[in-house]
Amino acid sequence: MPRIKRKNSTGQPPQSSTDQSGTKSSPKTSKGILHPFPPVLSSTSSPDSTALAMRDDAVKIEGILEDSGFPHAACGAVAMAMHGMPRASVDLDFVVHPSIIDKVRKELRNLGFTYEPGEMTVAKGRIKIHRFVRLVAGKEPDVIDFLLAESGSVCERVLATAIQRDVPGPGGRIFRVLSMPGLMELKSLSDRDQDHADAETLRRRIEFDAE
Repeated sequence: MPRIKRKNSTGQPPQSSTDQSGTKSSPKTSKGILHPFPPVLSSTSSPDSTALAMRDDAVKIEGILEDSGFPHAACGAVAMAMHGMPRASVDLDFVVHPSIIDKVRKELRNLGFTYEPGEMTVAKGRIKIHRFVRLVAGKEPDVIDFLLAESGSVCERVLATAIQRDVPGPGGRIFRVLSMPGLMELKSLSDRDQDHADAETLRRRIEFDAE
């Protein structure tokens, strides 16, 4: 199968830039920087209260996870955006060490995530998830999914690929996210069409960056 290059709005392959050392850099967004959050989580989006609340939650939860001292990394739409491929979402997803759940439960409850429906498995039992939900009358629930990096699991393997991304903004932020290969592997196992689409987007980006 021929390799597929990403195209920009003109229908042409995106133009990469080369610095003085001759190193090729990845295509940037229209504003010249990697978008730090998915569109609905961005402070430049329309002021939807749910979206803005989840944007703030993403920053707060990353801080809580970092303070826990346990390995963790974003793996959902936030991770896609950190790699320069934003898409709309209001759910938050993280791969975490299993011990982190008891460590962060109190802080999450303080943010309103008081309902825990219990653990569930997806991807034919290969991925175990612990979910926290914030229930608000008159609106869709807010969801945080923690994918548990149990010993010997695929989540443990991809968590080992985690990298850090700087987030522009006052005071600066650092987010831990899965690497693009790790994120692609995880999403390829999912039962959801959106995750399969994300995996294909990641595959194309990895191929482009390798050229």
